[in-house]
Formats: sequence, structure tokens, C-alpha cells
Amino acid sequence: MIAGKVKRFFETATVFEVDQKHSVALDGKPIRTPEGSAVVLPTATLAAEVAAEWSAQGDEIKPLTMPLTRLACTAIDKVIPVRPRVIEQIARYGQSDLLCYRSQGPDDLVAHQAANWQPILDWLEAHHQVPLAVTHGIVHVEQPESSLRRLTEIVGGYEGFRLTGLAELTQLTGSLAVAIAFVDGQIAAEEVVVVSQLDDDWQADKWGEDGEALARRKHLEADILAAVRFLDALAEPAINRPLDQSPVGR
Repeated sequence: MIAGKVKRFFETATVFEVDQKHSVALDGKPIRTPEGSAVVLPTATLAAEVAAEWSAQGDEIKPLTMPLTRLACTAIDKVIPVRPRVIEQIARYGQSDLLCYRSQGPDDLVAHQAANWQPILDWLEAHHQVPLAVTHGIVHVEQPESSLRRLTEIVGGYEGFRLTGLAELTQLTGSLAVAIAFVDGQIAAEEVVVVSQLDDDWQADKWGEDGEALARRKHLEADILAAVRFLDALAEPAINRPLDQSPVGR
């Protein structure tokens, strides 16, 4: 990735194969992470998405408009080298998962939370043997040690890139349960946004939303959907498009 303002310095971004994996080249020169590592990606779909972000740049390169490139570089530079530590950090969200903390009132909000959140927790218990306790209010609720150990096992089962997407989605939503449900195909992208922003959306419907709050909501939604796209791009090994085999300068 690039920090600061940089003028566009390339004409084309192309996808090419690297030892049965994939990468992106700018005018034939493979891109690298901020720490200088080669950007080798597990699927052609992700490589195509990253290349599309570079191709879409105008006269000036704007890193904030390249979230999948950022996540790919994060996986390579920040997650894979310290994978056990990241697993521990993300699994810890199970101790205070958003879905476990319900409002004490009004009744319609309590019912709305139960209708949207409880099915995900029920699925997590039935499918992954992870029962999580629910409380109403802000008082901390202790979760079963067996459930926390099981969450660590589940998170530890994801390879580096998928772990990066899971971590991003967990941090953005405040819910490891939601992130796991999406990765496992239990909920769709739109549902991730709805269930994670349920409280704020309910408040906005009741009392209205100012411009600043709406801007924050849209920014967060964009970040969530970017994490979703990143995870979706890891779901298949290849896409039906020709790949350059040996870019100039490799």
C-alpha cells in the first residue's frame, strides 16, 4: 500500500499466477506490501478484486478507496506472522459479544433484539456447540469456559487470509458470533449490517438521525461490506478469466 498523496505511476494492473497462487502487477511489476513482502494471494478472485481497485484509481492514488488491497497486505504483514496472537485476540470477543448484551427496555427494542440476535446464538450453539449466556443491561456476564475454548478452536481453524477477514468483521460489528455466522454462510452480507447496527437503526427510526451520525453509519457500513467482499473473494479458488503467466519485471 501507499501512504500519503502519490500521483498515479502506472497504466495497467494485471493478474498473474505465482506457483499456483495469484498476484497483481502494475505495468508488469508485482506489487508489494508496505513492509516489502510479495503480495501472493490465495484466489484469483481476490487478485482480480485487488487489481480492479488499482485500475480504478484516478490521477492520484487514494489508499482509502482500496480496502481489499489493505486487507490483503494486513494478512501478509500483520496477521500471518503472528497468527496465534491474532487468534487469541479475536476469540476474546466471545467474552463480551454484542449479541449477548440486550436492552432492558423499551419492550419493542427488547423484542427486536431477540428476534434478530437470538437465532444467531441458537445456531452457534447447535452448529458449533458454543452456548453463550445473555444478559439485559450493561453488567458483565461470565461465559462458560468450555464455550470460550471452543471459540478459540473455531477461530484457530481459519487460515491467515480468512482469519484477517474474520478479525476485521468481528472488530467492526463487535460480534464474533455474527462474523462466524457470515463466514459459515448462515447469514448474508445485508444481515451482517442489519444485526450489527440494530440498536442505532432503532434509535434513528424513533428519534431521527443527524447528518454526522448518518455519515458515521454509512462509513461503517462501507467498511463492513468491504470485509464481506474480502471474505467472499476467498471462497473460490479461481475465476474464469485469462491470467498472464510471467509479467515483465517479475
